[in-house]
Amino acid sequence: MIALKKLSPFLITGLIASGIPLITQAQTQQQIDPRAQEILSQASHYLKVSQNYNFQAQITFDDVMPPDLKLQYHATANLWVERPNHLRIDYTGDRRNVSFYYNGKNFTLFDKGQNLYGSFAAPPTIDDTLNKTLKDYGFLVPLADFAYSDPTAAFSRNIQKGFYLGLVSLKGIPTHHLAFTEQNIDWQIWIEDGKKPLVHKLVITYKNLTAAPQYIVEFSNWNFNQKQLNPQIFSFKPPENAVKIEFIPAKSSNR
Repeated sequence: MIALKKLSPFLITGLIASGIPLITQAQTQQQIDPRAQEILSQASHYLKVSQNYNFQAQITFDDVMPPDLKLQYHATANLWVERPNHLRIDYTGDRRNVSFYYNGKNFTLFDKGQNLYGSFAAPPTIDDTLNKTLKDYGFLVPLADFAYSDPTAAFSRNIQKGFYLGLVSLKGIPTHHLAFTEQNIDWQIWIEDGKKPLVHKLVITYKNLTAAPQYIVEFSNWNFNQKQLNPQIFSFKPPENAVKIEFIPAKSSNR
């Protein structure tokens, strides 16, 4: 039977993989500009207190072919969150066309291009389910940091240095430009000025990898006023002739 491992290569590029709350690492002494920390905390808190929201994302990411050819790929994503136990992500890109469904009972990954899907009985919250996909099955759901109940933990856990670079105009929107360094990555984030500290752009540089590939996300169409969605959009119904596959536990997938 086909295994999930064959579907997962694109998932290794998460938003801030080193910051997922599941992972614990010893922090180095932080040197963070207080203004940068405050603005990042405001943006995280805005998501934390919101029960229902959705957004769209335009994603650009690099892949490096031996010996040092850097290629660029594109994807779009739509994410819907209904706390505490509903999540839907549709991801369409150059390399994968997949959707993720979580309805409080089951988590399903559906590969539309191959008409394959895998499911497992999920924990009762989004946080626990996202942790389970990483811990038990070894893959990271794209944009997961923006679905956790406390994004602050995801964003801030491994920061070593943080900088406030000023107020700039991003597509006509006044945004605060912040930059942070970690052991393995550098990242920049643009957060809207004012009462709605929305994230508009994120750039991650994997500085310890060959050619320093980047992962860039531009966010749009944030919606915090949506009414409760039809529960059916969070539940997966297999299309005709879809093939069910097995999730291979992470410990056994490398045997």
